[in-house]
Amino acid sequence: MIFALLIALVGTATAQEATSAEALESLRASKRLTARRLAEEVLSANPDDFVAEYVVAEVYWKEDGNLPRALYHFKRADKLFTRDEGVLPEESWRTHWYVLRGLAFVAESMENPGLFLETVERYNGLYNPDLVGETGWVLMKEERFAESRQVAEQALASEDQWQKTLGYNVLCALEAKRRDRAASVTACMASLEYGRQTQSDVVVDAYNASTSTLAALDFERTEELLKESTRGSPGQATSPWMGLAGLYLAEGRGAEAVGAIRQMQAWRHAQDPPSRAQSRASADAALAMVLLVAGESDKGLEVIERALTHPDRRATTTSSGAATLAANTLIRFDLRALSMERADEAAAMDGILSRMGHWAGSWLPDPAVWDDTTTLGGILSDGDLLARSLSPYEDDGMILAPWMTGDLVHILGPGVVQAGIDRGRERDAYPGLQAYYDGLEAEVAWARGDSRAVDLAERALADLPKQEVLLRGRIAAVGAAQAWQDGDPRAYGLYERAMQLDPSALRRLGLALPATVSSGGTEVDQAAAAMLRRSPRIRKDAAGFTVVVSGAQVCVSSPMGSRLGCYRGQAQGEVEERARSAVQAFHDGAFALPLGLSLVDMRSLDGTTRLAEEDRRKALDTVLEAL
Repeated sequence: MIFALLIALVGTATAQEATSAEALESLRASKRLTARRLAEEVLSANPDDFVAEYVVAEVYWKEDGNLPRALYHFKRADKLFTRDEGVLPEESWRTHWYVLRGLAFVAESMENPGLFLETVERYNGLYNPDLVGETGWVLMKEERFAESRQVAEQALASEDQWQKTLGYNVLCALEAKRRDRAASVTACMASLEYGRQTQSDVVVDAYNASTSTLAALDFERTEELLKESTRGSPGQATSPWMGLAGLYLAEGRGAEAVGAIRQMQAWRHAQDPPSRAQSRASADAALAMVLLVAGESDKGLEVIERALTHPDRRATTTSSGAATLAANTLIRFDLRALSMERADEAAAMDGILSRMGHWAGSWLPDPAVWDDTTTLGGILSDGDLLARSLSPYEDDGMILAPWMTGDLVHILGPGVVQAGIDRGRERDAYPGLQAYYDGLEAEVAWARGDSRAVDLAERALADLPKQEVLLRGRIAAVGAAQAWQDGDPRAYGLYERAMQLDPSALRRLGLALPATVSSGGTEVDQAAAAMLRRSPRIRKDAAGFTVVVSGAQVCVSSPMGSRLGCYRGQAQGEVEERARSAVQAFHDGAFALPLGLSLVDMRSLDGTTRLAEEDRRKALDTVLEAL
């Protein structure tokens, strides 16, 4: 009965003939869905109504974030105005002012610089005030750096506060493009300081400043700036919580990284549709990296596939589409490698026939892995892009977490990466960067079986910032693997260091812990110990770590006797079931970064449920606005 009444009321509301003036009035009242409905009614009767065409464009842009549809309707509105300019009412000029601005900014968001600059030129020839600083970013993206700087300085000379803000923003980005880390900090902090002085929303300025301080290896200041950015409005495509998630993850602060991911999804939920559409894939990539170190390969692959299938537009960032594709492809490659390691762990718990079948199948090449390798090889054949991507926190490369960069050694080959390292050492002598290159070179040496990997790893570990927990864990694992292969007693200390810093590094690198396995006298303990001796995470070594199974609990201790952790399986069930549960708990607990989350909680971090609820709310709003 109530539903029938709603339909009847809606029918009554729409029975009257709509006008473009009513559609425009609804748009100005922020009743966008009603505005589009009214405008579409007008266009069904008069397809050449200029104002109605503009209203539809505006709603597709700001309500739906559907840039291609918005661009089509803005273009058509502009064409209709130009055709009928002489006969349209005087106030139509005001609407055309909005049409050209909308056309320009949608073109920019769709990475169509030619159309953007052409539209701005037309706009400046017709209306005041001129769009000046707005062109600086696009010119910079087009690598027309001298013109971009000239525009920025012109905007700074203006009396208009917004133009000054744009000028500072462009200069901040230009210094990053010049790869002058110290100058970038100065320019970006000047931009932020101007925002503070004018009491503006500094969400973008604080975020930009944080990227400059991170490039300068100032981790504490970076965190402060990102937190300042979170106090701004989520109306921009910028997501400071995404930055905090990456920072916390790199620092091994797993629980805080998860908290930042939750806040990132809430931030996206509060964004307007155009901004949300420009950060969806980036948010998925950030989540996928957390799932990678947590050992959640299945959910991680689902999330990163979504990012690769629906990539973000890069108009509002300094990175390129190719670099972003390479970064996300590397994340997928790592998640696939992790999935294979987990499959090997699971097979070790099976009977001999099942293990033989798994072993035989593992020799077959995976076409999906080959595809990722080919994609990365093609993109990074550009030597300059490779050098920029190996350079830590450089905003013009793959924007890759340094703790993942070493994987490129095993994809591209040690010779290719060594050439990139040599180029990177020459092009950027900023203090502190050499330790990062030492760490990468240790991985190159390890891939070649070169004993220098141990010394390079130890040098990098001594010089890297203490905040680089995941990177230091990886480098310790690399050094340990080479030392053990060489019979170098330093292996045990390096393995222990890796387990303390980032135990997930051993699993992701396919390494085994040198250890002995012992057990209690119960059937469960003995069955679990037999499975552990077959585990790809353990290599027999009487002088190494000790793994003890007792009471369906697996405990790991270092060669010096330090307890690293205990992992308990289920208490009830058949003997084999309980043994498998204890071994699975060991694999998932000992070789993953602790995040303090259950499996269910981990898999609920992607925010899709909340965004689906938002879509349902919008559908209801359509009915309510019509009433």
